[in-house]
Amino acid sequence: PHLQVHAIKKGKLYPLVKRSKRQRSLFDRLPDVIVISYFTLRTWAETLAEIVRLVVFEECQQLARPGSGIHTACTHIASKATHRLGLSATPIRNYGCECFRVVDVLQVRPVTIVRIEHAELAFETALSRAIGIAAPTEGGS
Repeated sequence: PHLQVHAIKKGKLYPLVKRSKRQRSLFDRLPDVIVISYFTLRTWAETLAEIVRLVVFEECQQLARPGSGIHTACTHIASKATHRLGLSATPIRNYGCECFRVVDVLQVRPVTIVRIEHAELAFETALSRAIGIAAPTEGGS
């Protein structure tokens, strides 16, 4: 009902709370909700990771590109958040491969070292079985 909402529109970092009476700033305390674009998030990832409790990724199919700056920033923030939510109305292509990459950012788990190809294949196989299509093989589909 009385949430403080702030939209970060600039890539340049700035304080989200007041530092002194003379300085004009946004809030006396951190905003309850911070809205930020994926592009701008790359600059703010370290700062927001220190304060995040819940992260909502709108258009979460953006998380399906490992190695990109956006994926790296989102993964870092998600690892610090207590709760994660991904929203998308866009179909995720390539069966389980892209779906795995999105879910991998969103899920809570201890860090495990595993070859990503094996994890993607296992996820794609389980997904294929669940929806009743032929499962892929290690050498390709």
